Amino acid sequence: MPQVLQVSDIKGIIHNHSTWSDGINTIEELATDLIKNGFEYFVISDHSKTAAYANGLSEEKILQQHQQVDELNKKLAPFKIFKSIESDILNDGSLDYSDEVLASFDLVIASVHSNLYMKEDKAMQRLIKAIENPYTTILGHPTGRLLLSRNGYPIDHQKS
Repeated sequence: MPQVLQVSDIKGIIHNHSTWSDGINTIEELATDLIKNGFEYFVISDHSKTAAYANGLSEEKILQQHQQVDELNKKLAPFKIFKSIESDILNDGSLDYSDEVLASFDLVIASVHSNLYMKEDKAMQRLIKAIENPYTTILGHPTGRLLLSRNGYPIDHQKS
């Protein structure tokens, strides 16, 4: 069977956490390492404010991080750092920032981090509302499953 994707085809890395939230490297350290390994971009996607357990970013911290990313993009060009956030999907399916804040990102990863034991109909309503948010670009860890320790939340993967 032919290989469809080669390692050399991968030009960037998406969904990264830095020391701004719960990561262990700074944005510059991440970028510098990726540049050394031949990558062209990465997407910084620290945790959002609802993820207090992961040092989620307040609106003020987002502005500071965006300023740092702008400076690093000038310094490290042509390498590109995209501004993103892993925004929590709240119980009602809304995201945990205003549209104005969400619009400031290049992309938004919407993820469920809490209340993982809803009934299927409620879980589906929650996910669909989040997916339909005009600022949602990617659905992060869409099942909530932790291998060998937690089943995923009940959703209908076939629903369109």
